Order: sequence, then C-alpha cells, then structure tokens
Amino acid sequence: MSKQWGHGYCKGQDDANKKSKTLVGLWFHSLKGGEVEWQGRIDRAVHDGKYVVQLFSWISGDPTEKVVVCADDVEGWILYDDSSEMRTAWEKTL
Repeated sequence: MSKQWGHGYCKGQDDANKKSKTLVGLWFHSLKGGEVEWQGRIDRAVHDGKYVVQLFSWISGDPTEKVVVCADDVEGWILYDDSSEMRTAWEKTL
C-alpha cells in the first residue's frame, strides 16, 4: 500500500540519530518516489553498512519477511522510536 507522504508527521534520520547511536531497533516507513513503500523495524546491522529489517503487513500488522538493505537506502526513510509513534504518524495521513 502506498500513499503520498507529506511533511510534519515524521521524524528524519538526523532526529533519530541524536537520540540513538544506532538505527537498530528503530521503526520506519520507507519511501519510494515520494510515497510510502514499506513499514517495519530495523532488526540488526550486518557487515558492509547493511541492515536486516523486519517488514510488517499493511493489512494485519503482522511480521512478514526480513530483507537486507544498504545504509544509503535508510537515509531517505522516516524513522520512529517505537511502533506506536509509527502508527500514529500513519493514521494522521489517512
């Protein structure tokens, strides 16, 4: 499910990095072409600047699959401290 994402309901990576020395454990909405693509949690860092992320279903909210992404890709994502903050941001865009 994708929807156009505006400013004002999100936290950027700079904000998140100030609160945390690592991205591991942060929740996210990934963006592609200005629209939300995935929702999930950054599970762990792996070698060579990559992260394993857990994706969650748009329908049920259940975990779906884990994927490996480059740190460069994460730079454009909207990051949240917890799942509640992520859900609140999403609900405000409905």
